[in-house]
Amino acid sequence: VRDWATFGVACQIELDTPEIREALRARLDDADDETRQEAVAGLARRGDPIVFDQVLRDVEQGVIGILVFEAARDLADPRLYPALISLRDKVPTDDWRLPVLDEAIASCAKKA
Repeated sequence: VRDWATFGVACQIELDTPEIREALRARLDDADDETRQEAVAGLARRGDPIVFDQVLRDVEQGVIGILVFEAARDLADPRLYPALISLRDKVPTDDWRLPVLDEAIASCAKKA
């Protein structure tokens, strides 16, 4: 239930209010990985710098996940670029998430 609720707030609502950010921040330490990643993606989509460290940690740890890639793309922070390039070699060329990883790399490269 937390996962779907977090998804709804993070992805289905385009508003960016202090209450929405607070609701997403409350899920950043969730025990469920998917719920936590939904919160990270939702905050990144809103440009909240609080999630940078988590996104960098996930990428450096080799987390291959669409929500991590979306968060990196939306943050577009050049500090993510080296870790994303390193992760690129670990994703199979036929992986359906690869285009989003490539978008993240391109978005971080633009500002590098």
